Amino acid sequence: MSLFQLLWKERLKESLKSIYLFFRSVYFALPLFFRKPEKCDISQVKKILVIRHDRIGDMVASLPALQALHALIPKAEITVLASRASSQLLQGFSAVQHVKVYEGKENYIRFVKAESFELTINMIPTYDTEPSLMAQQSGARWTIGYNWGGTAKFYTLPAPNYKPDEAFYLSMLRLVQWLIPSGEGKIEFKEVELPLLKISDDEKRFAQQFCHFGKENNQMPVALHPGGNYPSQRWDINSFLDVAEALLNREYPILFFLPVEIEEEKRNVVRKRLQNYTKVRLIEKGNLRELMALLSCCRLLVCNNTGVLHIAAALGVQTVSTMGPTKHKVWMPMGKGHIVFRTGTPCSPCNRAECPDHRCLKEIQSGSVMMAIRNCLEPDEREGE
Repeated sequence: MSLFQLLWKERLKESLKSIYLFFRSVYFALPLFFRKPEKCDISQVKKILVIRHDRIGDMVASLPALQALHALIPKAEITVLASRASSQLLQGFSAVQHVKVYEGKENYIRFVKAESFELTINMIPTYDTEPSLMAQQSGARWTIGYNWGGTAKFYTLPAPNYKPDEAFYLSMLRLVQWLIPSGEGKIEFKEVELPLLKISDDEKRFAQQFCHFGKENNQMPVALHPGGNYPSQRWDINSFLDVAEALLNREYPILFFLPVEIEEEKRNVVRKRLQNYTKVRLIEKGNLRELMALLSCCRLLVCNNTGVLHIAAALGVQTVSTMGPTKHKVWMPMGKGHIVFRTGTPCSPCNRAECPDHRCLKEIQSGSVMMAIRNCLEPDEREGE
């Protein structure tokens, strides 16, 4: 399929989706004309449920909003409904008192009936009605989430419209802002204070021992992570290896992660190309908490647009990343000093899971990425060149 055909197909698909959502929103809005708008009395809220049982990066980007929610209603207990993977991010996160792992619809219904929440916030912005319906099924007096294609129907509180091009963490903060009655103050959207994620002392000791490359080398390692939730998000593995070899040739120790989504053929290529280097650790197993601890000991992370990118940023670790099919304004990592490579091809961002062309990432050169990495690691030397 040519690039022109691909663009035409995607635009047709988006147009049809927009038409469907428009008519659905009109149909869903009809009952709202006969419903009296409610206001949330936050002084009466003692138990809050936050629905966020999706991806790791989305949970990380929601952490500032959870902090703002805790500051807004400090006496309320906040429970976050999370996926099993993303629940690990909340260990030691003081703004959240309880974490419930999502284990299916029936388990969820039993849970919310037993808990009696006063306020439920759906932090999953989507035109899919399931998360909005879950907020309604929570039985809370007050429910809120973003309106997208008429999903406001499922909430008791007036729902703000979702802005698909807004930075994701700001969208989550804006949802919390919506709880404050008009004229009664605002949440300041200031720079996020890092680190957001907490690493235990035992985890720190484990990571420090693992990242120790000998008495003569006290440098913090550079981490490389070639994974990505979708194939379209992954920069070529050989480009990552080119960067790895360039770093090793400059005597930088590195951690090279090989997550489960990397095919065995590519894993063998990595093992073969890096087998003769001494200052490299290949990491093929481990859990999310171990990954977090290891990243916290790194000087820099080189990766794709994936949850690992946002974990590193939330730990205060500088990143150099690639973004192809992703809306970069929405998913830029939090904090300062991050470098994002994108080519601006006419078909990007497309948000496709797979792509027959993939030029948006193919056109990113490993030499350019390495130059950016050197500017991060050797700023004084580079200024003199």
